[in-house]
Amino acid sequence: MACKPVCKLCPHLVLSQSVAFAGGNLVINLPAGSYNNGEKYCIVVAQAIPATTTINAPVVITIGAGTEQYPLTNRCWENIGLPR
Repeated sequence: MACKPVCKLCPHLVLSQSVAFAGGNLVINLPAGSYNNGEKYCIVVAQAIPATTTINAPVVITIGAGTEQYPLTNRCWENIGLPR
């Protein structure tokens, strides 16, 4: 039986561009692009989380140069906070 050397990454893998703590929120900026509501994305936070970030701070996403903040939610639409 032949071995299949197949490595699969998430088809929607996204690397963050920046991370900041502002207005009580952990703000993760993603590259400009087309993101569909309700789809699963694998987000890699590629920067250090600021030391000033508080435990359980809400996590929000911004896209490109936009200022609109989208809450990061789980599959039950509950806001995700920074874990302890």
